[in-house]
Amino acid sequence: MKFWGAPRAIAARVAGERALAFAALGDDGWLVGTREALHVLTDTDVRVPWEAVRSAEWDPDLDALSVTYVDGREPDTFTLSDAGRVLELIRERVTASVVVQRPVRASVARGAMIVARRAPTGGPIEWSVDHRDSVDLSDPSVAAAISDALAQAKAELD
Repeated sequence: MKFWGAPRAIAARVAGERALAFAALGDDGWLVGTREALHVLTDTDVRVPWEAVRSAEWDPDLDALSVTYVDGREPDTFTLSDAGRVLELIRERVTASVVVQRPVRASVARGAMIVARRAPTGGPIEWSVDHRDSVDLSDPSVAAAISDALAQAKAELD
């Protein structure tokens, strides 16, 4: 488990951000958390801002971390040899990016949630709808319920 002093190879690849926690991706690279983003350092470096991460789940039996994204793209699964502080940092940073989270109360949209996220460094709020697979977003009554809930959530922030 690593807490301080990321190897120079990591520090050089996170574009001026400070590595707060990191874990080896087997022999293939590193998963690195900074204040601003989750970095996947392999043959190519991928930076995912915390406000773009919907959730992360740890499977201790497989030593695997599954990360889901706000934009709905396919989740990524990372096998970590020693997750250590990375898991705590991911939970803390993703939670910190959520400004408002409100359920859609209409029965037709049970399982839908209005979520507002913001980068840890500030900036505009990004609104999204997190939902279970059973929620049909194309149903007009669901869309209307979500629209109403979104308007109410936005009004709370005004």
